[in-house]
Amino acid sequence: MKTNNKAETAENFTHSETLALSGLTNDRLQSYFRQGVMPPTDFPVGPGRGKRRRYGRDQVVILTAARVLIDLGVTPREAFSLASAKPRLNKRGAYAVAAQEQTAAS
Repeated sequence: MKTNNKAETAENFTHSETLALSGLTNDRLQSYFRQGVMPPTDFPVGPGRGKRRRYGRDQVVILTAARVLIDLGVTPREAFSLASAKPRLNKRGAYAVAAQEQTAAS
């Protein structure tokens, strides 16, 4: 990855790099932005017209996990919800995902 700004880190990926790392196509990623299925806390509004979008490491991980889930038949909205859920310890000391526990409780 090339960077001209020393303030940028190795965890700052271009749109093209993000597509290559996540396995998504440009059309598919843009459709997820248009549909609004990506959590706004993890994917804030774009940088503005004429500016290039940058992605952090966590965003690339969420995109990759969501792509795998969608390829397995999970709806995009549910896939992004699961992929962006923050793990936490449950009462038995095991990691659990809040979104899965909420679904099971319903």
